[in-house]
Amino acid sequence: MKNIILYVITFFSGAAIAAIELLGTRILAPYYGVSLFLSSALISSMLIALSISFLIGGRIADNLSTSRLYLFLGISGIWFLLIAWISPLLLDLLKSVEPQLGALIAICILFLIPQLLLGIIIFITIKEKTKSGELSVRTMGNMFAVAAVGAAVSLILTRYLLLPYVGITRTCIIFGCVLLLMTILEIICARNTILTMLISIIISVIGSISLLFCPEKLESMGIVVQEVNDNEQARSLLIDGRMRALVDTKTWDSKLRYTAVMELPMHFFTKPGKMLLFGLGSGSIAKKYIRHNWEVEIVEPGSEMITLTQKHFGLSSSEVKIYNDDGRRLLKNHVEKYDVILLDAVSGRSYPFHMMTKEFFNLITEHLNDGGIFSISVESIGWNDDIVESLSATLKQCFRQVIVLPITEPPNKFSSIVLFATAVPRDDFIWDVPRNDDYSPFWRFGPDYQKIHAWDNRFVSKDGQILTDDLNSLEILYDRLNIHARRQSVEYFP
Repeated sequence: MKNIILYVITFFSGAAIAAIELLGTRILAPYYGVSLFLSSALISSMLIALSISFLIGGRIADNLSTSRLYLFLGISGIWFLLIAWISPLLLDLLKSVEPQLGALIAICILFLIPQLLLGIIIFITIKEKTKSGELSVRTMGNMFAVAAVGAAVSLILTRYLLLPYVGITRTCIIFGCVLLLMTILEIICARNTILTMLISIIISVIGSISLLFCPEKLESMGIVVQEVNDNEQARSLLIDGRMRALVDTKTWDSKLRYTAVMELPMHFFTKPGKMLLFGLGSGSIAKKYIRHNWEVEIVEPGSEMITLTQKHFGLSSSEVKIYNDDGRRLLKNHVEKYDVILLDAVSGRSYPFHMMTKEFFNLITEHLNDGGIFSISVESIGWNDDIVESLSATLKQCFRQVIVLPITEPPNKFSSIVLFATAVPRDDFIWDVPRNDDYSPFWRFGPDYQKIHAWDNRFVSKDGQILTDDLNSLEILYDRLNIHARRQSVEYFP
């Protein structure tokens, strides 16, 4: 019986270590974004914790006169429960700290210690097993195999069951309670009746309080819909703490600057055509094309984003055809051709790196009609940022004309920007954008101004690195953009 319990403890210890990786991303993303730095920091913290546990775990196990396994299990379980409670408080306190430093501090405080303790637990279980006379090397292999299986099962269950249907907070509580239950089993095996009763009562109270009064702040999973100033009938969409949509709830027109520029391709056609949009966002770009009688199809990989947009931003399933799929995978099996294809990278959680390469752009050309237009919206640190130059150089490998349409002044300001690519050069509109003929002081803040400003200031970018499936630095560039974006004032919107 004792041996079985040791295997069970090892299984759930491995499961908890793996769960921290997924929980860490979901907890920290609303504050620091989903980035290469964040994922690297979380993986590094796990490896550092395991390295330390490998270094000292054996020594601790050898020096314990009697098993203190229940102590390490109990502390780990309580720490999981505390993660659900202290994460919002800690991350709010770290808002004023440099983003990368703040993320590192949060990772060390929230996740490093439980991973260290869980790694040590595996060594203690190995020591307990060797007391029965089993070969230590074979026992070590068995225990690590059980821990690895636990980690694999945990990754699948946490990603596809617990996080989507239970939520971040309650997932933390579930793992905390499971580890505390393992604590009780270990104490029972030690035949310490009084301690068993005491720990059981404490665990029951803590678990009940956590489940009944758990904080709801973590449950957003990074996506927040927020009403902004009812007098102006505006609604915003925040993803991972950053503005991704701002619309007029009366007309559902977007108030973000770049969305107006994404409408420019319509001005090069004498009659409505067919448009494909990658990235749903608030649905405002699609609605604009629909109002001009264009046939619109949308590709959105996130089912939760589709549900959110239909519920909060007035997009009806009867208005547009939506593919809930990865854009690149869909195009490979798609035969349709389009007059306009748009890639809205500003409205999403992060940039789709595999959809900003030479190989993907070649795929785009295969799905454009003669005279078709492809446009990408991104954020950049000024008009001549590395990301603009790299995308421009990559697009030039597939399109004859590639121009940049800037959004804001001055040219070194962080903002959104649009790249415009065609196989046939386009020099001017077929139907013009209305200008300020009435000299209205408010025209400067409207969508037509954004279109005129972008087109009149269009330029050909210098060439940067050509992005391919094999060589792609966009993740590093995005990390830098993410840091700059979080330094912007609350008044900033793309």
